[in-house]
Amino acid sequence: MSDETVRPALTAEEWARLREPYAMDARISRGKAALIGALHHLDEEVGRLVFAKPLAAVALCPEFNGGQPFGFTREDVWHLRALLAVNALDDTARTRTRDLADRIAALLPPEGP
Repeated sequence: MSDETVRPALTAEEWARLREPYAMDARISRGKAALIGALHHLDEEVGRLVFAKPLAAVALCPEFNGGQPFGFTREDVWHLRALLAVNALDDTARTRTRDLADRIAALLPPEGP
């Protein structure tokens, strides 16, 4: 991983829109449409799915994935950062653990309402 800062997958406004109440049928339809759109719209410069990060963020966030056990939480990030604080890792492990904590944090919605 490079020294480049990991940016959040979704903005606070995008997470807020996901939390807006609407009928379950509409939510399912929008989800299907977003998935189909993501599969059809490729980023020409890097050849990746345009919506790959937002889809991953929603799929891995327990708030939106129906509580599936494969999601990440702020507690997971806290535990990784606590491990860094005890200074029990070598340089490589410290760097990889910090990068992992940053990448997981980038997939989570912002804290607060």
